[in-house]
Formats: sequence, C-alpha cells, structure tokens
Amino acid sequence: DVKIVGKCATYSGDGNKLLGVVKVVPSRVKFSYFSIILENAHRGSRHIATIICVEIIQSVVGHCICAKLKMFALGTYSNAGGLKAVERDMIAAVALGVKQLRVGPVPYDKSKDYARQFTAARRQHAKVVKLAAKYKLRANVEIHPGSLVISASSAIRLLGDFDPKHVGVIWDPGNTVTEGYEPAKIAVEVLGKHLAYVHAKNARGAFEDVTAAGTAVWRTAWAPMRVGIINWEDILAALIRHGYDGWLSFEDFGPGKTADKLRENIKYLRTCEKAARGAVAKEK
Repeated sequence: DVKIVGKCATYSGDGNKLLGVVKVVPSRVKFSYFSIILENAHRGSRHIATIICVEIIQSVVGHCICAKLKMFALGTYSNAGGLKAVERDMIAAVALGVKQLRVGPVPYDKSKDYARQFTAARRQHAKVVKLAAKYKLRANVEIHPGSLVISASSAIRLLGDFDPKHVGVIWDPGNTVTEGYEPAKIAVEVLGKHLAYVHAKNARGAFEDVTAAGTAVWRTAWAPMRVGIINWEDILAALIRHGYDGWLSFEDFGPGKTADKLRENIKYLRTCEKAARGAVAKEK
C-alpha cells in the first residue's frame, strides 16, 4: 500500500535539503499520509514555511506537482506575538498555494502571572485571525508543552470564540505526554470544528535523576510510534467517531532514518486504523 512518489532533491539557498517524500495511496480508507522534512546542516530540522525565497518556493511547488502531492499545510515557527513574521509566513503560504499554516503558541513565562499572559495571548490571536481572514487562510495553533496551549481544553479556551474557518488547533497527542494529557475522546470532542489536523508521534517517560530528598526525577523521551505512552488505536477510534477525515502529519522524533520511519509508521497506523474501525463498528 505504500508508494514512493517523490525522490530526494537538494535546494540551493539557506542550506536546506528535501530528504524524502512518501505517500500512501489508500484503498477504501479516507486517511492519507504524507510528509516533507527539511534539514539544515547546522541547525537541525526546520519547517518549510521559514523559507520565503521565491526560487525555493517555486522549486518546492514544482517538485510537489511532479510527485502529485498535495501540500496541505505549513509548519512555521512564528507565533502570535510577532505579527510581522506571521504575515510574512502567510504571504509564503499564499505563494505556495497552501490554505493553512501553523502559528506557534505563545510560550508560557513561569515568572509572570498565567492569567494575564493568557488574556494577552487572546488579544494577539484576535489579530492573527484578522490576518488569516485577509489572506483567506486558516492559522492553526499546535498543542505544545511549555506554551499557553498544553491541552485541547486550554486550546479551545484560547481560540474557541474565533471563527474555525480562520483559526484551528493542531492536536498533538504525543506532546501531551509531557503535560496536558486528556483522553482522546474528550480532546476530540472539546476541539470540535476547531480540530485542524493531527500530529503523529509518540513519547515515553525516562528516569533522569534523584533529588537530595530522594524524589525520582523523570523527563519525556521520544519513542517509536508503537511503544510510546499514546495509544494510537484509541486516537484513531476517537477521530473516526468524530467523523474526522483530515490529515495525520508525522512528526516522529524517535530513532531511525526518516524514510524507514515513514514506511513503518504508515504501515502501523493503517493497522491501528483497521482495528479502530472494527472497535467503533462494534459500538453501534
């Protein structure tokens, strides 16, 4: 079921390389999977929307057209606190023909009052929504640890009053292993129409140290999709019940080569999907 529809290609400028493109051609299912990963030799992984060079944009569009791939979203590193950067990325999205982009959540500053930060973030996102409407785009906020949006509930509290045509939420169950975990059914129902798409990855707890008082200190470690804390059969079942037929975007930081992980993860999620559909069918 896995078909490689794009080959590696190197782009000039900014040191970025397109490592691989893989797509599943689904049969009876509505789930499609595809991933583009850009790598910078000096700064690690990057997302495509940070590149606004016209030549590179044209090159990326050209490769996707040749590979018959749809570029469904941009993952940028701008956030609502920097409107100039957000608008720059929106212009790039329009140039690429993409209808939605990630606008990073505002980081949480532990030295300041949470409620005041949250109120300020709502004002900032109101401005982002206006920009998104201007460019006829959807600006999505990712659920992410260390930010003001660590769960589905906090995301909808921040964005729920805004039009889901122009603002959405990227649900990232793997990120909630660190903080903000909610059962899949609750998360999907809370997000409702604001659910934009889903990041697919997994994580686990890793023992790190013991304090002087004898308290165990744990941290989050990335894990292969199959063995992390997140149960992807439960995730897909919740999405199926909700009628979701959108994208799952791999953001797998676990060990292994990108192309190998894509093939394995696609195979695994299709197996999970089959199991989830069977479980949901038995509920009826």
